[in-house]
Amino acid sequence: MEPDILITKIIIKEFNALCFIGGVGCTEYWHDKLIHNIVVEANNKGLLLGAICLAPVILANAGLLNGVRATSYPSAATYIERKGANYSSGSVEIAGNIITAHGPEAAELFAQKMVKALLVEKV
Repeated sequence: MEPDILITKIIIKEFNALCFIGGVGCTEYWHDKLIHNIVVEANNKGLLLGAICLAPVILANAGLLNGVRATSYPSAATYIERKGANYSSGSVEIAGNIITAHGPEAAELFAQKMVKALLVEKV
């Protein structure tokens, strides 16, 4: 499958949200400074940020979960706690413009919360 856009070509002002989907494939972005810079810029501009399963580690490593109530797949809990997140075992956590979710079983609720947040922003 071809991506719609390369990460190096992302222009934050053209987006309303960034959403990171978990699974082991996302671990390659856990320590990616380019991704961290993008999410920090997106956060500074007030974009909605979402991460599910193992992906909340990306936000944590970018410094965005420090002092924030967040959830992730249980195996990532220690990672986000080390970066200052207040880990919750809940399905979905919302803290300002950041939505995190536990894992596959929370996918539908996560998607609903993301859509609702986007629709509220548009009104």
